[in-house]
Amino acid sequence: MKFMMDTNAFDFIYDNNLIGFVNKLVTAEQIELYVTHVQLDEIEKISNEEKREKIKTVYYTPVVASVGFVGTSDSTSRGYVGARTDAFIAVNEEDNEIVNKVKRNLTKTHPLGNAADITISFTAFKKNVDYLVSNDTGIHNVLKEFTSKVEGITNDEFNTILQNII
Repeated sequence: MKFMMDTNAFDFIYDNNLIGFVNKLVTAEQIELYVTHVQLDEIEKISNEEKREKIKTVYYTPVVASVGFVGTSDSTSRGYVGARTDAFIAVNEEDNEIVNKVKRNLTKTHPLGNAADITISFTAFKKNVDYLVSNDTGIHNVLKEFTSKVEGITNDEFNTILQNII
């Protein structure tokens, strides 16, 4: 099973002492955890050094390249404009329709207002993961704009899935 992990899912893993268990499942190739540069950047901003360093020991599949279509002129946007040179998935012609739909919905009052959520959700969609793990319902709403093939689940639901693997 493949999981795109939102940053709060890593907090959940740390807070519930699941790092060893999760790493065991990854090593046994029973699960794969995916991240983009967005989550890694947010992890680096964790002020509690011990927590930050422990979270960085969670095994995740090598960083999934992040989508670079998200753009905004709003300097207060919580997301990211574009992508790093080494973190880019070119959007092909087939993606234009869905990208344009999402961009039309990108407003401050709409759940799609967070460009970081769009980046994570679109990358999950493009990489065909099974689940996007987050307690943020806003990111689940963003995901629904892209696909019904990737299921948005909460951290507790993620834990239930993991517990049923053993």
